[in-house]
Order: sequence, then structure tokens, then C-alpha cells
Amino acid sequence: MSGAWVLLSLASGVTQQEILYDFPHLTEQDILACLSPAADREQRTMTIVVRSYFCKI
Repeated sequence: MSGAWVLLSLASGVTQQEILYDFPHLTEQDILACLSPAADREQRTMTIVVRSYFCKI
């Protein structure tokens, strides 16, 4: 299992409690550790919106 799996599970509606029940070797701190890099990456991501204009000639 990877951090990406944990993030995808949480995003699809699986709760932390369900993950911890299914994988008893994980801790709440493990789940939070998966969230930290994702939050950092999101904070550093810049979204650029480009508009296209089409003109009739």
C-alpha cells in the first residue's frame, strides 16, 4: 500500500477509521503523513487559466 492509495481511498469516501480497521498496522499518524506531501504539493501548484479567442475574419 502506498501514500497514493491512502489519498485515493480518502478521496473516494473511505474514512480514516475504515482504513485503520482494514490495515491495523497503520496508525493515524501514518495517514496524516500521507496528507502532508499532498497538501504541500497543492500549495506549490500554480493554476494558469488561458483563454482562447476566436475571431472571424
